[in-house]
Amino acid sequence: MKLRIYLLVIVFVCFFVPVLKAQRGDEALEKLMTATLPNKNHAVLANFVGHWKQDYIRSDGKDESASNGKSMNEMVFDGRFLEIKSQQNISDQFVLSLQYIGFSIPEKKYFIFGIDGVGTGYQFATGDWNEKKKELFFKGTQTDAVTEKPVPFTITIRLERENKFIYEVYSGEPGHMYKSLYIMNIKKDEE
Repeated sequence: MKLRIYLLVIVFVCFFVPVLKAQRGDEALEKLMTATLPNKNHAVLANFVGHWKQDYIRSDGKDESASNGKSMNEMVFDGRFLEIKSQQNISDQFVLSLQYIGFSIPEKKYFIFGIDGVGTGYQFATGDWNEKKKELFFKGTQTDAVTEKPVPFTITIRLERENKFIYEVYSGEPGHMYKSLYIMNIKKDEE
């Protein structure tokens, strides 16, 4: 996979850059390179890299259940995206999930995309980084598998210290949102 990425970069640099330079000039090429390379917004995501022990609390708005899990987070595609691979223990069954967080330079927004081994739907939201609070805040909607209606949600990922972050999801109807997921992530030694 990495070999393919490097080959694509080489093809881009060797073929497309000279063509773009000839067609658009140096200024346009420089703007394109700036718009496609990771920047300080992507560096924010590196705070969440590592192996993490997770303690979960799930809620349906009435009852809560606790579980645990782990995740392995790494920057992929030369620092463009944070990949989060999680494994959660729910009633002695392991549930896998995969999320990608990135920053879109053209939209000037962070985004999160996630899938898991429970359903066939996906989660997508956009948001911003609050430097003062050290948190990413996302808003989105997700289709309920049973009712097939859109359900709004928010995700807050707050960096509490170098080796701890909190991941919270609020779900429900506007005005009646409840905390549906709380995950405390503690960094652990590499496995």
